[in-house]
Amino acid sequence: LPALGRWASPTELMRLFGVPEGCELWDSVATESALSARRLVECFGNAVHTESAARAVRRAAELTDFGPPPLVYASACSGIDLIAQGVQEVFGSGFSHAFASERDRKVADLCARAWAHRGLSRDRVFEDACSEAACELAPGPRPDIWSVTPPCVAYSRRNMRKSEEEARNEMRSFDRMLDYARFHAPRAIIVENVDEPFASSCIDSALASLTGYEGESFVTEARDAGQMARRRRFWVFVCSAFSSDRPSVGTLWPVVKRA
Repeated sequence: LPALGRWASPTELMRLFGVPEGCELWDSVATESALSARRLVECFGNAVHTESAARAVRRAAELTDFGPPPLVYASACSGIDLIAQGVQEVFGSGFSHAFASERDRKVADLCARAWAHRGLSRDRVFEDACSEAACELAPGPRPDIWSVTPPCVAYSRRNMRKSEEEARNEMRSFDRMLDYARFHAPRAIIVENVDEPFASSCIDSALASLTGYEGESFVTEARDAGQMARRRRFWVFVCSAFSSDRPSVGTLWPVVKRA
């Protein structure tokens, strides 16, 4: 908070990110003792605005028929999983959280605790989104929505020491994560990342390699829903076997399709 000359607190960040006060995620973060305030702030630095996530979820619901509740949700590169909060904004209590992935064990503990009320258990939070456990062997029913928020440090505009090789390695990891979709074919895939040309072109290519999926990408700005400037790009792809007959709105959001 430059005007006050200090870092924002976790509760201040939750308000900026649109997390409803008193919800399960709010209470879990507000009472967290294992993580420092700075580490919690970093968790939000890797997250998305709740309303931006909800917009992507609404679009997925327009593009495919999820059927009767409860909807099944899962995620990769989850962090504290604000995309799950976006799902909750749209579907309320009508969804379950099947599994997640997070390398930091303390953050993984927080993620499991925050979403335990939706069925997420600690043993379903995998350490590595590229592992066999998270890709080939992930348990449970086919998700209606599977979200991926791959790390962007290697190619973010703020990273002054970024290298082309590091950026390529990050995107190769993202393509490996998509093996989950190749094995299990979730009804809808939501991907979020920075709105940078390198990231956009690589994610476009990786998603286009998925057989039987089509979708679109669009940019969101958190300022539209609150007081925080946070420009991000989302991709919403649906399995054509479950696509609805609703027309695409490519005149509003650029469409990236594969025959």
